[in-house]
Amino acid sequence: MRVAVIGGGAIGLLMACLLERQQVNTAIYCRTEKQASLLRENGLLYKNEGMEKVIQVHAYSIDSLAFEEDIIVICVKQPALAQLAKLLVSDLSKGKTFLFLQNGMSHVELMEELAGKERKVWAGVAEHGVMKEKDNAVYHAGEGRIRVAPVIVKPDFNWENLFGDTTKVEQNAAYIPMLSEKLLINAAINPVTALFKIKNGMLLENPHYLKLMEYLFDEALQVLELQKQKDGLLEDLYRVCRNTKNNRSSMLRDIDSGRKTEIDSISGYIITSGEKKGIDTPMTRMIYESIKGIEWEG
Repeated sequence: MRVAVIGGGAIGLLMACLLERQQVNTAIYCRTEKQASLLRENGLLYKNEGMEKVIQVHAYSIDSLAFEEDIIVICVKQPALAQLAKLLVSDLSKGKTFLFLQNGMSHVELMEELAGKERKVWAGVAEHGVMKEKDNAVYHAGEGRIRVAPVIVKPDFNWENLFGDTTKVEQNAAYIPMLSEKLLINAAINPVTALFKIKNGMLLENPHYLKLMEYLFDEALQVLELQKQKDGLLEDLYRVCRNTKNNRSSMLRDIDSGRKTEIDSISGYIITSGEKKGIDTPMTRMIYESIKGIEWEG
């Protein structure tokens, strides 16, 4: 079995590491040939609190993607995913199994378009604390799990067997609730850390940041209709902050690097969904406009 990991960001590099450690034949497809060349020549440096290891990987630019692999794990962020959409729905991808690992829910329509049309599609959530230190180096800051759920129809595939003991894999029956729970966490954590340039752990240490995070959580909870699960989801929120206390969120890293963030797919999605349901989201609007203002300044 051969696996293609699309995306050379933090999650893509981590997925490639986990699969290679499991001795799965894996190729990683990067946005630039420069990154792919660096990975081929120097390997991928995997680091955690107690270990450093160079892992040899097959790396190519996304331009060379021909869907020769059996499993396609898509780890690019939402803005890049929109650019890939035309290629993903082409005849080349028929007969393949897809796993989408994105923040937000803007990709639901694309997954549903692919599902059942001679393709097996899974939605996924990666709950690992991970930072991309360089184009060929990733720091695994917090062990977590990968949650997966089939889209529309139930494909016959065992993700636990693929990843083995490199990570915990949890299979869910329904993809919308699973993605909604992840979106809830992202909508509460990422914009606050990006706006104030703080690590995740500071959200629990500073009572003012904590209150702002909880305001965003409450608005998203109502929009996503998850109120009945509030107590458990609030504990999940605190747990993520604790487990990734030294992590800088992907949105903060995007801000620091001058890249476009996923604010439209996270807070923007909450605002738009709230409007459709007649639910006002003033705190989410405030933080959305704040991040968009930072993006505008470059």
